[in-house]
Amino acid sequence: MRSQMIQFKNVMRNYNKTFNVDAVILGYGAHLHDIDQRVNSFLANFILCVCAASFLITIAFLLSIVNSTALLIYFSLVFLFSTSIIKLVYCAIEFQNINPFLFIFNSVMSMILVTSSMSVILLKLRTQFLQNRNIKQALASVLDQIYSQIQTNFMIVVTSWLLFLSDVEIVNQFGYILFFNGIIMTLFVVPFGFVSLFCLYSHIGLWPYKKLVALGE
Repeated sequence: MRSQMIQFKNVMRNYNKTFNVDAVILGYGAHLHDIDQRVNSFLANFILCVCAASFLITIAFLLSIVNSTALLIYFSLVFLFSTSIIKLVYCAIEFQNINPFLFIFNSVMSMILVTSSMSVILLKLRTQFLQNRNIKQALASVLDQIYSQIQTNFMIVVTSWLLFLSDVEIVNQFGYILFFNGIIMTLFVVPFGFVSLFCLYSHIGLWPYKKLVALGE
C-alpha cells in the first residue's frame, strides 16, 4: 500500500510539473496575444487618424501660407478636435478601461503646444519672406526650428511606445496618451516643410505677397 501511494505521488508530481509548464506556455502565449492585439488596435487607430487628418492638414497649410496665422490656428483646432473625436470613439470601443477625460486633456494640451509652436514658425517664415523677398532664405530661417520640433516629437513617440507595451495599466495608459500626443504633433509638423515648400516654389497663393511687394515698391 505504501509503495502504491509513493508511486501515485510520483505520478502526480510529474503531472504537476507538466501542468505547470503548460500553464506557463499558455500564459506566455496569452501575453503575446495581448501585446499583438494592442499593437494591431493601435495601428488601426493610427491609420484612422492619419486618413482623417491628411486632408485637413493640407488645407490648413495651404491657406495659412496664403493668408495669416489666424487660418492656421483655426484649421489646427479643426484638425486636433477631429482626431480627438476619432480617438475617443475608438478607445471607447477597444480600450474601455481608459479614462476619456485623459484624452480630452491630452487633446487640449496637444492643441495648445502645436498651435503655439507652428504659429511662431509660420510667423517667422512670413516675416523673413516679406523682408528678404527670397524664398530660400525664408525657408532656411525656419528649417532648424522644424527639425528640432520633429526630433522632439520623435523622442516622445519612441518613449511612449515602450510605455505602451507595459503590463502595468497606469503606465500603459500614460504611454498610450503620450504616444498620441507625439503622433498628433508630428503629423502637424512634418507636412509643414513639404506643403510650404510646394506652395512657395509653385507660387500657389503667393499673390498676397506680390501685392504687398508691389505696394512697398
